[in-house]
Amino acid sequence: MKILMNAVLVCSAALFIGCGKKVDRHEHGHHHGHGAHGPNGGELLEIGDHLAHLELLHDADDKSVTLHLLGPDAKQAIPFDAPPKLNLIVDGNPLQLEMTGSHSTYTVIHESFSGQLEGRVALRFDQKNYQITITHAHHHH
Repeated sequence: MKILMNAVLVCSAALFIGCGKKVDRHEHGHHHGHGAHGPNGGELLEIGDHLAHLELLHDADDKSVTLHLLGPDAKQAIPFDAPPKLNLIVDGNPLQLEMTGSHSTYTVIHESFSGQLEGRVALRFDQKNYQITITHAHHHH
């Protein structure tokens, strides 16, 4: 048991020291800047200063991207004011994609999603516009 506890402590320390990025710990247990995962298994991106979270699911096999808008707790769904748009760079060229869905979940399918995502999500909620940078290019299945 002592060996297991030591291993957990070493791994935890490595998360906080090893990457050189500021880790922002929240009351809901997620730490941003390290690819924290949301309730659907997607990557969490923070909106504003703890205002809300965007959960991004990228499935390279299905060539799809799904977005879930979540509250400050990163668990409860909240509605978008308008459909979000993906503003990506694909092979050095800008590509803007409209997403379809409703309430707090929107999806889009495109051939370019077989690779890594680079760009931003343009979204509107709580009567304000936000540009959220896609910070990681993890593939979620």
